[in-house]
Amino acid sequence: MNVLPHTRSVKLVQETQAPPRQGERQLLRPLGTRNTRSHSDVIFIFLSPKQKSKEKLPVAGTSSQATWNSGRPWLISVTVLCLPILLFVSLHLFYVYAPGCLPEFLSLPLVWVESLTGMFGGLTTIAASVVTVAATFQRRVSVNVKVILWSFIALSVLACWYGSYIPT
Repeated sequence: MNVLPHTRSVKLVQETQAPPRQGERQLLRPLGTRNTRSHSDVIFIFLSPKQKSKEKLPVAGTSSQATWNSGRPWLISVTVLCLPILLFVSLHLFYVYAPGCLPEFLSLPLVWVESLTGMFGGLTTIAASVVTVAATFQRRVSVNVKVILWSFIALSVLACWYGSYIPT
């Protein structure tokens, strides 16, 4: 903890990381926080408010903000892996409940897209599940991102379940 010289030290924060390597700056986190962006600042506390003295105690403190940067790559990869089966289900529902609404020149490419996403949607769902399990064990990924990842997996599994009941 950095406190200016000739002052009493007050312990406001606790270390939650390994000791810094040579040349790295040591990051301090407030108690009970993880996955945060820190901002160090110096605050001044009056030693005796009743007296008219201007003696202040400078104390170094760390404020924290939650960050999504640590979970963004996991979120993007799981979203991309869950898209094929969700696209398959949406195209199938469009063909079932709104037949003949598309122009003829779009019909053939969309049938190809539907068939390819239907074939590979299950495999990409399994891959998204593996990525989500890996992201769940990462300490730097926030809880909100983990909930969103598992929500995407739940939607993808429901889409696979729907796809299993489509007659061939």
